[in-house]
Order: sequence, then structure tokens, then C-alpha cells
Amino acid sequence: MSEHNIEYRPYQVAARDAGMQCFQEDADSALVVLPTGTGKTVLAGMFSEEFAEVGHKTLFLAHRKVLIEQAYKTYSRFGFAVATEMGEYNAMSGALNLSDTDVVVGSIQTFQADRLLRWPVETFGLIVIDAAHRSLADSYTKILNHFTG
Repeated sequence: MSEHNIEYRPYQVAARDAGMQCFQEDADSALVVLPTGTGKTVLAGMFSEEFAEVGHKTLFLAHRKVLIEQAYKTYSRFGFAVATEMGEYNAMSGALNLSDTDVVVGSIQTFQADRLLRWPVETFGLIVIDAAHRSLADSYTKILNHFTG
């Protein structure tokens, strides 16, 4: 991952620090709520930076193509090697070497059944869910229960 020129807003830094504190206290998850237009995807990248420092890959899940495309662009701005798992985009075959991929952005609809089961359970150390209010649905819990990181 290379250096980037993304400027963090003070509330993003505070949200990242609070979320990381949850993980340091052995929480399995953290919820961050911010209004539209305040840089939630940048904040997701900030969390991914923290996890990448200790060797963990990130899975970013969303329910709409536009959100996945936005996440891809934002993570790329951070300097992450990003692959997409959505419809005809296959992160495993599209990446030159999946071990060199830092972040996979994917649709919740694609990460189901056989497409989910081909991913090793230890692949991701961080899973970011856009629109977390949906995360209790079966389609999300199947993914969350599949991965052990």
C-alpha cells in the first residue's frame, strides 16, 4: 500500500479511534453512524489501514452497485490493491494473485451460496458493511458467520 493524500476530518479520526478501541477491548464488531456526505467510505479505508498494518485483508459489502463502485474508487485512492466480487466480476480470477489483494469490494447478493463457499474462512480480518441496518438479514449473517477473522 502506498502513501495517499486523503485528508482526514477530525470526527473521522475520532470515530476510527473509538472503533479501534472497541476492537482492542475484544469486541467482535463496532458500529459507526455518520450522516450522508460525511466520508463514511473514507472512514472504512481508515479502518482498513489499521487492520492492514497487522496483516488483515478487508471485505467491503454493499447492496448497490453504485456503493461498490464508490468503495472501489476510495480504497484505490488509499493505495490498496482492490478486487471486485460482484456479478460478472470475480475477485478470485480477476486478481493477478489474491494474496496481493488488500481489499475485496463486493455485493451482498453475489457473496451467497457457491460464491461464498469458495472463499476460505480466514480470508478477511475486517468486514465493513455499508448500510449496517441490513446486517441482521439472513443474507448478511450467512457471510458474517462464514468468515472467522
